[in-house]
Amino acid sequence: MTTEPLTEEVIMINQGRPKSAYFPIIQPVPGIVLKPGQQVICKNPKTNQSTTGIVSEHRWVFDWEDPPRGFLFGYWGVEPKLLRTALLQSDPGYEDPWFRIILIRETV
Repeated sequence: MTTEPLTEEVIMINQGRPKSAYFPIIQPVPGIVLKPGQQVICKNPKTNQSTTGIVSEHRWVFDWEDPPRGFLFGYWGVEPKLLRTALLQSDPGYEDPWFRIILIRETV
């Protein structure tokens, strides 16, 4: 019996990675109140790099018991439980059962 490696055809999709000025942040609920149009400085704790932005009107509230796994994995690159554990190290507010994702528009 001969086994040959399976090869699948690569599918071309006419859509590339977006270059958007928008990026999500995650906040505990309840937590600080961010209003649309408000200026914020977002500091990456790993790199110490800061990004200035404006809070958009786009926000979503989720339950940690049923988080949007694909969305969280796509932006933060880890499973929701691991993300929550990491967030808890810097803010005990993530103990609460709810969290929100807020879209920020980067400014120069």
